[in-house]
Amino acid sequence: MHQSNLQEDHNSLLIYGSLRKPTLDRFATVTNYSTGISLIACLAMALGGFLTFKDKTEGNVLNNFPADNVMVNIARLYVSHPPFEYSLYFSFLFFFYS
Repeated sequence: MHQSNLQEDHNSLLIYGSLRKPTLDRFATVTNYSTGISLIACLAMALGGFLTFKDKTEGNVLNNFPADNVMVNIARLYVSHPPFEYSLYFSFLFFFYS
C-alpha cells in the first residue's frame, strides 16, 4: 500500500472542498482521524502477522502463505495494484461529510 500513499496529496484540495463547512480545523480533524485509523490498521496487521509466524515472519507477510491460497492471492493483487486502494482512502470521509 505504501507505493501510492505519497501520490495522494493532490486530492487534498478535493477533500477539503468536499467538507460541509471547509475550515482548516475540520480538515485537520479529517486528516488526523484518517492517519490514526491507518496507523491502527497497520499495527493490527503487523501484530497479527508476527503472532502467526513468530520468528519465521518475512518482510512481506503474504510471502509466508502458500502460493495456491486463493484469498492470499487476492490480497496480493490488491496490495500490488494501487488503484484498488482508493476505496480505502475515502470510505471514512463519508462519516464526516454527513
